[in-house]
Amino acid sequence: MRHVAILVTGSRDALSTEWAIVFRRALLREFEAHDNTIIIHGDARGADRGVAAAARLVLPNTRIEAHPADWTGQGKAAGPRRNERMLARLIALRDDGYQCRVLAFHDDMNLGKGTRHMVGLALDAGFEVIHYMSDGSRRRRVKQAT
Repeated sequence: MRHVAILVTGSRDALSTEWAIVFRRALLREFEAHDNTIIIHGDARGADRGVAAAARLVLPNTRIEAHPADWTGQGKAAGPRRNERMLARLIALRDDGYQCRVLAFHDDMNLGKGTRHMVGLALDAGFEVIHYMSDGSRRRRVKQAT
């Protein structure tokens, strides 16, 4: 049995039926039903909650960890701080031997502000990011050597 962790980031506007299909297909492509899987997400509407809902359907034994931002207590810093917490969790799982992946769901190739921040953190930490779009296309992102 593999131990797999996935960090999900993406658009808050990923609410359509097309996105729901992409979420399910992405999970089935990335995981096998017997994997010991953890999904980490930021608990925002759209991609975060959509992938969590899809996981409950197609990978029922998956552990889902929601990491909501504390907008009231942290104001504008809440989103970046939440992203940093999620990344720290993914790094800890990698250190424990989990195979880790980051999946980004966004139709803008430049990503939205919060998604771009999360993807940047993940790339800087050495994670490959797979960027899915609502038409089902996907693109691998890796940190470019300097």
